[in-house]
Amino acid sequence: MKKRLVALFLAVIFCLSLITGCGGGDTPGADAPASDAPTAPEASSEQDPATLTEKDYWRQCEGEEIIFATYVGGEADYVDSLLSEFYDLTGINVTIEQYPEDQLYQKVQIDTVSGTGSIDCFTMDMMRMPEFASSGYLTKVQGYIDNPQFTDKEWYQPDDILAGPLSTAKYNGELYGIPYTGETNILMYRKDLLEAAGCQVPTNFDELWDVASKIHSKETAGIALRGQRGSGMNIYTWTQFFRGFGGEFFVDFPNDMTPTVNTPEAIEATKYYAEILQNYGPQGVANWTNMEVYTGQASGKVAMTMDANAFAAIIEDENTSKTRGLWGCAMVPGGKGGSWPAIYSHTMCINEFSQSKDAAWLFVQWVTSPEMTLKRGLKTGVPARASSWEAPEMKEQLSYICDGTYTDVCLESLQKADASYRPIFPNWNEMGDILGIAVQDVIAGGSTAEEALNKAQADIETMLKQKGYLS
Repeated sequence: MKKRLVALFLAVIFCLSLITGCGGGDTPGADAPASDAPTAPEASSEQDPATLTEKDYWRQCEGEEIIFATYVGGEADYVDSLLSEFYDLTGINVTIEQYPEDQLYQKVQIDTVSGTGSIDCFTMDMMRMPEFASSGYLTKVQGYIDNPQFTDKEWYQPDDILAGPLSTAKYNGELYGIPYTGETNILMYRKDLLEAAGCQVPTNFDELWDVASKIHSKETAGIALRGQRGSGMNIYTWTQFFRGFGGEFFVDFPNDMTPTVNTPEAIEATKYYAEILQNYGPQGVANWTNMEVYTGQASGKVAMTMDANAFAAIIEDENTSKTRGLWGCAMVPGGKGGSWPAIYSHTMCINEFSQSKDAAWLFVQWVTSPEMTLKRGLKTGVPARASSWEAPEMKEQLSYICDGTYTDVCLESLQKADASYRPIFPNWNEMGDILGIAVQDVIAGGSTAEEALNKAQADIETMLKQKGYLS
């Protein structure tokens, strides 16, 4: 049953992506009784006992009320089910508001642009965060982490947060939130078909092509990758090849924003991406989204892909997949530019206009703590901490995926991944959508890679000039 819950949750969520007194006023809870919650950290003995004691580490914002806005889904539902624990620990009332992704973005945008501050903290798409950080709408959180009045590092273990997800919460070197989830791309392949063809697991693009050619058949496509246009669709998986072939998006990001998407490396990568799908992919793959890819895996129509780790739970679901038990997973293959696993994360951010930022930080800290991250990870399968992936209970719960190798592969990939996989800047989505049109056109055979990328280069230059990045 746990396996099915993990798979069903992932199918929903991935198929729809300074320190003063509390709230700037007097510090409440000075006489509050100590919390008897077993996981509450004790205050550092080096702290000023006049301002903070062991009793009120968590009670310093007692009586405040905060609103947390996030995506609709099982992750939010699970946190909501544990809010009584947080209230018992802190005396802070938290209301969770859930919205579909686009509505959440609009809600947060209206609140921050107006400076209202009615939402105290929220979950932010990593690719949209620069838009808010650059406008001064997000609170920098490193000060909270480094201040023993608000964070016990021995308990919170910030160094346990994986490098890949952590990098997604940074903008211009500053930390604007804490990773809430950690998604990465992995290679998923049919073990039985590789074995029958006498193939080893591919580690580079030449080997990937060779394996795809040998396991391809009329019934089962050798490989499927996203073809449908979009910055978060085909570009999410195409970038593995673009980076792997040595491609760079700009001359010197973020110092020189002259785009470089039509270089020989970019053309070579796009040509490869299109041709491996044209030769060994399923019919109509130019219009395939991630949903068609993992559905094809589960139905036996797809033998190999390089896509989000979250979908592994779906293709190994004993209740819905015809191919369960047949899958292996590994790090994504690479080329002369190296191996570039994708990285995606939802980040918990604090509204700079909130009147309860301190209380919001205590909530963010609690939700993203080692214990809570593991609890959520056991329900949802995409934690952002190393300790969660290494935990015996996590390994046991996910042992049905890829013969028990799944957690180790995901951990390795999340440690290697970096947010620079795609350039994080306020207008990335527009740039990515232009590239998405070009890549889909090449897959569909409408243009050569050189023709499509030359046009994309020109269109991106125009957009960047209009936005003030280029003169």
